[in-house]
Amino acid sequence: MAVLLNELELAAVALAGPAADPALVYAGRSAATKSLPCVICAAEGGSEEEDPKGTGNFWVNLVISVKGTAATEADGTDPTPADVALVDAVFGAFLVSDLPGALNAQGRLLTVFPNGCITSSPRRTQDEAGVWADELPIRVYCCASVLAT
Repeated sequence: MAVLLNELELAAVALAGPAADPALVYAGRSAATKSLPCVICAAEGGSEEEDPKGTGNFWVNLVISVKGTAATEADGTDPTPADVALVDAVFGAFLVSDLPGALNAQGRLLTVFPNGCITSSPRRTQDEAGVWADELPIRVYCCASVLAT
């Protein structure tokens, strides 16, 4: 399961990279220090999500998070317009008609099945430190091998 989660995160990072500065895009399990703004592609799931049991096919929760701050920069620049543009560009890479095909095209040890992506409504949160996160939750049906689909 850990391999599947890692491969899905890396496929999402590769898909998001062209929509943003690739240096700002991280896998959820990345140990890198993340500065704002940044994009985090995190996958989570467990063996209880295997469907049907014994097949190696899993439903995984993928969340694409774009994090930024609304604090005015030292030079007086408001970061909000740039952050909104980044959210639009990154989410646009995932809100495509063939998201399974786009993820499969990233060359990872992964197969996302046709019609295997269910995108939920984006949400916006703010933490105690004032960091805003725009999140796009996606439920993905996939397996950790390359299959002809």
